[in-house]
Amino acid sequence: MRVEWTKLRARAHRWDEEVELVVEEMRRVLFFLNWKARWWMEQGENCLNVTAELREGLQAYAAKQASVLKRMAQYFASQWRGIHSAYNITAEWPDECLEDDTMKCSDNDDGMDVDVDSD
Repeated sequence: MRVEWTKLRARAHRWDEEVELVVEEMRRVLFFLNWKARWWMEQGENCLNVTAELREGLQAYAAKQASVLKRMAQYFASQWRGIHSAYNITAEWPDECLEDDTMKCSDNDDGMDVDVDSD
């Protein structure tokens, strides 16, 4: 009986560790996506030695990339928030991911729908 209890206890500890690792991975994904969005915005602002038309195009492209990354982070946060609340898991997330709880990835303005499976 003691051997079985010890095995179950070890399994429970491994499960707790796995939950911690997954929560940390979620946090890192959100911070990375927000960092990369800021990086894209900086790239758009660093277009100096080009024509005005090209600068405008590069800035628009950088803004679009930043927007996609921000929406991905918000979508992931909205999906993961339900799991965290259901299991009383606390996580430290970037403030940008906490702004819009109803954000949907398919609500982009360029007419291209991003199909995200909610299963």
